[in-house]
Amino acid sequence: LRLLEQDPAHEFKVTAAAPMAGPYAISSSIDEVVGQPSRHSAGEAAYILVGLNPIYKFYARPSEAFQEPYASKIEALMDGSHPSPEVFAYLSMTPAELIQPQFLKAILLNHDHPVNVGLRANDVFEWIPDSTIPIRLYHGKADVEVPFSNSEKAFYYMKGKGAQIELINLGDTVNHAMGFPLAIGQAALWFETF
Repeated sequence: LRLLEQDPAHEFKVTAAAPMAGPYAISSSIDEVVGQPSRHSAGEAAYILVGLNPIYKFYARPSEAFQEPYASKIEALMDGSHPSPEVFAYLSMTPAELIQPQFLKAILLNHDHPVNVGLRANDVFEWIPDSTIPIRLYHGKADVEVPFSNSEKAFYYMKGKGAQIELINLGDTVNHAMGFPLAIGQAALWFETF
């Protein structure tokens, strides 16, 4: 939606938008993800650290950020040739078991740690959508993969800037996987009203 609104040559007119359980405010979710990890949290943390490291220089060597036996294998695992189910199966531990304790502690305690700077640079909620486009953010409250707080933060920011936006709680016991079909179904029904 943001790209379509920013591109003056775009050919599509947006009638409504329904983002679903997105990591809009990833920088503010790290405490939740570490404190209440899902079965994919370590793999997702590895994707972020390895993927953003060339840009933000989180570490010089993987062993600075990752514990063994994973440190010596992590970059090869993240080379793009391994499908995510394989990555998640191999990295099925918690982030605290994957990441070096001192490295993780520094992230959690230092607001200006390079990881936190990189995460803030990749937050995607601080923009003002066209106020004529209705938006519904769909998210399950029990989502620990992408915490519900991501949608709350985006909602309150955009609502405060005049966006026509709603936050739809798919249910207090709805997690990330359960939320997917619910969000798709509810959004499809909503789109039919336009």
